[in-house]
Amino acid sequence: MKKVITFFLAFLVPLAAFSKTAKRIVCLSPSGAEILCEIGAEKSIVSRTDFCVYPEKIRSVPSIGGFDGRTFSIESILSCKPDFVYGSKGMHDFLAPVLAKHKIELFLSTATSIQDLKNEIQYIGEITGCEKKAKQLNIRIDQTRSLIKKNKTPDPALVYWEIWSSPYMSIGKNSYISELISICGGSNIFDSIDIAYPTVNQESIITSNPDIIFIQSDSKLTVSDIKKRPGWNRINAVKNNQIYIIDSDTFSRPGPRTVESMKILSDIIGSK
Repeated sequence: MKKVITFFLAFLVPLAAFSKTAKRIVCLSPSGAEILCEIGAEKSIVSRTDFCVYPEKIRSVPSIGGFDGRTFSIESILSCKPDFVYGSKGMHDFLAPVLAKHKIELFLSTATSIQDLKNEIQYIGEITGCEKKAKQLNIRIDQTRSLIKKNKTPDPALVYWEIWSSPYMSIGKNSYISELISICGGSNIFDSIDIAYPTVNQESIITSNPDIIFIQSDSKLTVSDIKKRPGWNRINAVKNNQIYIIDSDTFSRPGPRTVESMKILSDIIGSK
């Protein structure tokens, strides 16, 4: 009997609800695919989406199509005869009634903090029979976090993290990335906003005068593009060439690469 876990991450369903070992998993979540592969459960994945492409070995698994419900069919999921579907909260909620009808378990990832992520890793380890490797991954996350927090400077650098620019979208207090910034010695300039990914205006960015600017790679922007923005020459990060283009997938997918993300952010923020 799996031990009872009292926290909730899935849509309407407690994590303890799945009492057997998952043997046929349709993975719709890119971060979920990374977790499954890292803990040694990749052989249980019978299908994925086009966005589940890391690590490289996941690419050999057949894909049912794109990430959201407009680019794959429920029939394509059912044809895989899964006993477990691993999705993302807010994107795949619509699958719940259909999968419940077919007695197929649905788990929706909604990790907005390091603790959420650890809980998810633990649960996925339990339902796949990979508890040992899941525990080892959580230990690595804890060890990395502890080491970085121990060495961070007492004077946090102000950080602006840009998700998108049309309109400007950043990160708020209730986001996984904002927690990473804090752990690594930075202070998110929009940490007072409760929304995870708020739309912000350009003047508020300039007025906040961040010391460091992070731009996600999927925006296709360059450092030169940022420097050319009107009024941004007044920002310390622009004056001091502290603008960084970072890999979107590495930082936006709560999973095993959290360890890598913390190390990268710590090196950049710590050297400011």
